[in-house]
Amino acid sequence: WYQRRVREAVVSTQSTGLDDIVDLEKRFYEEGYKSGHLFGFSEGKKDGHVLGYKQGALVAMEIKSYESFANCLLQQQNLNSYRIEKSLETLRDLCKNFLFENTDDLLERFNVINSKHKQVKSLLNKQMERKSPGTADLTF
Repeated sequence: WYQRRVREAVVSTQSTGLDDIVDLEKRFYEEGYKSGHLFGFSEGKKDGHVLGYKQGALVAMEIKSYESFANCLLQQQNLNSYRIEKSLETLRDLCKNFLFENTDDLLERFNVINSKHKQVKSLLNKQMERKSPGTADLTF
């Protein structure tokens, strides 16, 4: 009876020791996963913030360049076209009233401004083509 009890204790100790090792490995894996996930999340947030900040600055620079483009051309008195003048005023107003907030229609509003800028450039190119070479008053 005593020998059997010792044998059972040894077997249970061995199985408990092995279970502890397996549990220890599992626990280390779970702790490592959690700490790695938290680290990745915090670093990803920082990287995302930096990327968003840079992209926002690029959008702002582009919109402000469109606004400056419109203001410079509107100051000239020789546009000779009501349509160009109105398109430039619309472009300037769109740029002035652009909300730099992260909303669902941000990209759509930016594309409207970009399209208006392309339209104005197209109108200006058509006006330049109608004039004879060497007499262009508008330069870029």
